[in-house]
Amino acid sequence: MIYYFDLISVLVCSITGALASMDKKIDGFGLFIIGTVAGIGGGTVRDIILGRFPVFWISDNTYFISIAIGTVCAVIFANTLQRKKYSYLLLFLDALGLAIFTIIGADAAIELGKTNLVIIIMAMTTGVVGGMLRDILCNEIPLILRREIYALASIIGAIVYIILLNTLPSKEFAVVLSISITAAIRLLAIKYKLSLPHFSHLVKK
Repeated sequence: MIYYFDLISVLVCSITGALASMDKKIDGFGLFIIGTVAGIGGGTVRDIILGRFPVFWISDNTYFISIAIGTVCAVIFANTLQRKKYSYLLLFLDALGLAIFTIIGADAAIELGKTNLVIIIMAMTTGVVGGMLRDILCNEIPLILRREIYALASIIGAIVYIILLNTLPSKEFAVVLSISITAAIRLLAIKYKLSLPHFSHLVKK
């Protein structure tokens, strides 16, 4: 189940990555590259840090099929997807992707017997690094460095997952519940414009 969720998340992130780069006058190959970075960037960095070789997409090329489909969908349906009513759908799917990547990252560290701190860091890395690299390539300040509750949602989701794994008899239930909580935190933060404090007022102009 989690594998297919992962493929769907990669597809969604490749769509959002390609859409984010369209106004940068990037050609089709560039769209695919940015879609790839957004889709598998976090997992790649996670595997390298953990020493999990070969990196997951080398042994399973299905991820590139998801990326290709996502990039093509972004090009074909660009005007439709950028309409307000569909932008909410993309926000929902993006939050779901963050949640799924978070749990997959946590699982990768758990399988290697890492400490809870490392599990949380790897969960966050998987969840947010792809988007961060996408923003850097698009010459934007990465979302993780802005005020939005993004990385924090991933961290909380990882903590919840660790707790549920140790308290619930079913791993599947822990996965579904943790994904739901992580996505809900992200969506509630967007809806109610919740954010972490900033300190720009401390800088003298």
